Amino acid sequence: MHQQIPSDWKIQRSTPFFTQANVPQALLSHH
Repeated sequence: MHQQIPSDWKIQRSTPFFTQANVPQALLSHH
């Protein structure tokens, strides 16, 4: 299974764009 997984899927899972955008907002709001 892991062999069939495309590199794109791995990159997206490793680099969640939605998380990076939410992290700064959460930190600012939390502080």
